[in-house]
Amino acid sequence: MPTASATSKIRQSRARLAPGARGLELGLEVRAPDGSSVLTAGGLWDRDELAYEPSATPHIITLVSSQVRAALQLAQWFLAYERDDPDRQALEVYVDNRRGGKTFFSVLAILLFAIRYPDCHLGKTICWLVVPTFPQQRELHEVIAKVLPAVWFRDRRIVYHKSEKYYTLANGAEIWIKSADRPQSLKAGGVAAVAVNEAQQVDSKGILNAMGANIDNGGVCWLAMNPPDSVKALWAENLHAAVNALDDDGAPLLPYARETKFPSDQNEIINQAAKTRFGKLAAILDPGQAKRDDLGVWTSIVDRAYPFYKREQHFRPEPVGWRDITADCNNFTGLGGRLAGNRHLGAGMDFQRRPYCAFIEAKAYVAPEGIAWVKAGVPVFVVRHEVCNDFVAGDWWTEELLCMKIAESAKKRGTKPTDYLLVADMTGHHQGAQAEQRGSESDPATYSWAIVENFGWDPHAPIEERRLTDNRKGPSSSKTFRANPPVAVRLNVVNELLRDNRVIISTNCKTTAEAFRTCGIHKESRKPKGDGSHLTDAVGYLLYAWETALREAGISKISGDVR
Repeated sequence: MPTASATSKIRQSRARLAPGARGLELGLEVRAPDGSSVLTAGGLWDRDELAYEPSATPHIITLVSSQVRAALQLAQWFLAYERDDPDRQALEVYVDNRRGGKTFFSVLAILLFAIRYPDCHLGKTICWLVVPTFPQQRELHEVIAKVLPAVWFRDRRIVYHKSEKYYTLANGAEIWIKSADRPQSLKAGGVAAVAVNEAQQVDSKGILNAMGANIDNGGVCWLAMNPPDSVKALWAENLHAAVNALDDDGAPLLPYARETKFPSDQNEIINQAAKTRFGKLAAILDPGQAKRDDLGVWTSIVDRAYPFYKREQHFRPEPVGWRDITADCNNFTGLGGRLAGNRHLGAGMDFQRRPYCAFIEAKAYVAPEGIAWVKAGVPVFVVRHEVCNDFVAGDWWTEELLCMKIAESAKKRGTKPTDYLLVADMTGHHQGAQAEQRGSESDPATYSWAIVENFGWDPHAPIEERRLTDNRKGPSSSKTFRANPPVAVRLNVVNELLRDNRVIISTNCKTTAEAFRTCGIHKESRKPKGDGSHLTDAVGYLLYAWETALREAGISKISGDVR
């Protein structure tokens, strides 16, 4: 209740701002389910002074329990915005399962912003409500009609411009309904606040453009979304992980972004018994989709070869000041004989002209004390350099061209082939990158390894020696050969390293990072597939050789000299 002095001021204002004259009611008050006030916006709008007077009769909006936390955060954000706090959130992500009240609240947030702030840094306030496609705008209009009283739409207090699809409030602020089906249409500036509903249905370009629209005004972007069910929304998985990631000191990796949950079991409006029944039936029909929709679980939307890869965890700068044990790891492999220990770099290669041949350079370090995301003393493998063709553009490379590109890069970086232990795809020992099948070339000089060797490299298979016994010819009949490890074994080793945070993909290796994120796996053969598979294979050959050698030597943690 207003104080006595406040009540007197309200009476004076309302007498001066008589209905039909200067005064228009435009006040909202948001309350928690227990009736306590959470935040307010607007008041009695003076059309002559272009300012608010206190309102005695604000329109009351009562939240459900699942929305209260977000409302309290919004109240604090408004205060930070008003004092131009540079550390305020620029991105608010509203997530959880369906029926939690995310859509309603994101629309409410836009309305509160537009009512509370008629003007922003660049002049008149313009806000966007974005939907994936225009047919989905209906839900937004329905929410607006629920939030704003019908009487406010009379006497031109609030006007909806149907042809242009925007609302004009009495204070002059505008709320535009936008569609993301054409991402370029969202590429604009001068917007104060943006809310994207069903954001997981929008591709990354649309999200990027929507977020960028309010940079000039220093506003905020709200994303209301559920765990995605389409490959188009892989960005949502990455964003979810990044927003929840911590840095080495345990602080949020993105302090200007925040994720807030809207659990549907705290929504008093919906029928919880019916929701439970639906969830059980959905779990039978489509377990994966049920986890995403009914439970709000962020399950992977594609079968991935490297499910433990997390961009926010593994894609980071190469460590500085960590102990370098690359030469030691090379020595433990037994590959390269007595020369291995003198080679201070590791490398991996994979060969296939289409979509591409790939080369990666790596180092091995020992994690020091005080790093939050990895245990002290464990070996950590860092992919620090990549060389591959632009397979997206169809710029196909032969082995010769790959080696020439590596040589160009090496000259700039001061490295040479004899600095490396090179672990390469063993199939290159008996075929070339252009082969349709093994042994298709008659000339061994066209085999990948032979070409690489001509450029001064000394390639080795991940497994230098494997003994094969033919029981049909007796136990003494055996032969030794070089080989790749079984694909499943190699994948298990790499995924275990990723799970334990013992792999870093340097920020210099953006293509490799993307390859690990998107690399799929065949359902039947369980082999990596897609354009990302060759770069990840190149990494996997080297890491398999290093890690299995350390395991065979009984080394899992290093404190002193490893030699």
